[in-house]
Amino acid sequence: MPETPPQTATPTTRTTERAIVARRQARELHAGDLITTTTITDEAQHLTIDSLLDYSTPRGALETLHLEEVFGHADTLQTMLDPRDVVRPLAHGFFDIDDASGKAMLSFEQPDGGLSDGLLMTHTAQRQLANRIGGGGWHSAMTKLAEFGDWVEHPNPDIGLVHTGRAQATTCWNHMLTGSVKPSYSRTINVPGQGTRCLRSVHGNQYFAFDSVDLLQVLMEHAYLQGLPVAQCKVTDDSTLVTILLDPECTLRFQDGGHVMLNEPVPMLRAKTNSVGEGAVMLWGGLFDGFCTNALPTWKPDLTFSWAHRGANLADRIVAQLTDAVDSVGVDCGGTLEGYKRAQDVAVLDAAFMLQQWARPSNITRAQRGAVMGALADPASSNTPQLTTADGGRQVPRTSLARVVDAVTYAAQAEATIDGQNRLEMAAANLMSRGLEFSRSTGVIDMVPAA
Repeated sequence: MPETPPQTATPTTRTTERAIVARRQARELHAGDLITTTTITDEAQHLTIDSLLDYSTPRGALETLHLEEVFGHADTLQTMLDPRDVVRPLAHGFFDIDDASGKAMLSFEQPDGGLSDGLLMTHTAQRQLANRIGGGGWHSAMTKLAEFGDWVEHPNPDIGLVHTGRAQATTCWNHMLTGSVKPSYSRTINVPGQGTRCLRSVHGNQYFAFDSVDLLQVLMEHAYLQGLPVAQCKVTDDSTLVTILLDPECTLRFQDGGHVMLNEPVPMLRAKTNSVGEGAVMLWGGLFDGFCTNALPTWKPDLTFSWAHRGANLADRIVAQLTDAVDSVGVDCGGTLEGYKRAQDVAVLDAAFMLQQWARPSNITRAQRGAVMGALADPASSNTPQLTTADGGRQVPRTSLARVVDAVTYAAQAEATIDGQNRLEMAAANLMSRGLEFSRSTGVIDMVPAA
């Protein structure tokens, strides 16, 4: 076993540990606060960011905000992050892996011959940097290289122990950086609560930043949306997702005390933007269930509106099309709600086998299938009643297609990223579409393993 260096915590390390504990305590004491901050909790080279802003109405109750309130929180967050662009050739960069923390950092040469303060990197930023200088696979290869090797004494006694794998990976990174001589655009932000900055993205010079505040400001331009309830808003290190309920009277669906009255989801509008140059501004419709906070998108991806992050007139382009987009989404939600109601009457004889057979075309992984089956057994995943079907003269309880779809969208809430959550939710919509088509004539999905 390789010998590790002694765990001598620096003042920065101790401050970080205290800050993490303090923030966790603060979140427990102030559960209603929207803005959450960064935690560094693992051994990875990159900075681990859970969420920067996170709000969702509680399950089984409807506690919503308005766009103006959410914008106020996002604006506060944007001021805290203080995003800035760095336009420098990557050949001026110096990559290093800190021996004490194992975190990768990027500095830039200064005119006086020194180096700028080191920038921590998010996972996305480190991967984008690797792709620019080494192509696909470079990030994975260098990460694995840094994990090999042993701790050895450096010839210079003032340096002490060094890790051979990290040293070799650092040499490779810096060798490849020297070949990137054209100016490159990078976005840096403050790391909330850490007193330092990090690299958020390394993107092309045609990319036009459009962050959470920009998205919310555009949505507020629409008079109808201004008065609608916002059920969810999440900002991570790379994306923003906003869920707006397209029913100003949806509070009537809940009794006193916040208990759900109806088994009918609420039409929703979802808006998303990407802050790291890896996705467009997108807007689509679907259904939101207040009982389990499940979100089911339409199964018609062609009805997703999108705008590429190009040009300073991006906001104007979105505003010009926003009314048509909202009207189209509202119409589409009606079709999705009708399909969901039909799915409540479709019996599934073997949910596990159906998922196994339709996993590939629905883009559901084996691990996700396991999570879905776990959610299917959880009463909190759905408010749809169980079905019964006749079998040999007796009534047998059956799972409905709607409950299986609910289990998929429930499991999606545990996905690590916004994009991962969206993909699994879209898989749920695809599953519902397939199930409705399969059961069109019989009302039953009778797929079972061969005897």
